[in-house]
Amino acid sequence: MSRLRLYQIAVVAGFILLLEALCLAGVPAAPRIVELMTPLLRSLGAPAPVSFAYPAYVTTPTAIRQLRERGYTFARTGGDRAYDPVRDDPMLVPSWTLRATSRDTILAALSQARDGRIVVLTIHGVPDTAHPWVTTPVETFEELLRALKDGGYRVVAMRDVARYLPPERRPASAHAAPR
Repeated sequence: MSRLRLYQIAVVAGFILLLEALCLAGVPAAPRIVELMTPLLRSLGAPAPVSFAYPAYVTTPTAIRQLRERGYTFARTGGDRAYDPVRDDPMLVPSWTLRATSRDTILAALSQARDGRIVVLTIHGVPDTAHPWVTTPVETFEELLRALKDGGYRVVAMRDVARYLPPERRPASAHAAPR
């Protein structure tokens, strides 16, 4: 797949996720725009999104219900703790946000990836000059990658987390791993 095609997919997917956030916020036109944009994403060869990140980590019962109705299998929020698939709702997956000031916290958090728990990291940009409060310096990102490699961690996309869950905790969605 060409770089241009990957860029097109990333732009359209990002736009759809932004629209989903607007849907959850109650913006009237957003659901219709999502309906119109989703076929474009498919035409570019990209799968439908199945994971979501709550803007500013704000969640509501209505948002959780709407995400489930739209076929999402996971939704990420904050919380600075590991995701425990046995106890945690997959629509409220806790995560840590990597930023310039959180290096030590993030590196220490990796040790929580044990006993079936999953460490989920949110990385906004390397660097993110448009949002300096969540920027990750290149050096910090490189150090994190080295720590992941040296520690033997497996890095997976949220859409693939279902493969690592106990069968009884796997989402029933068609996008999830087979039961």
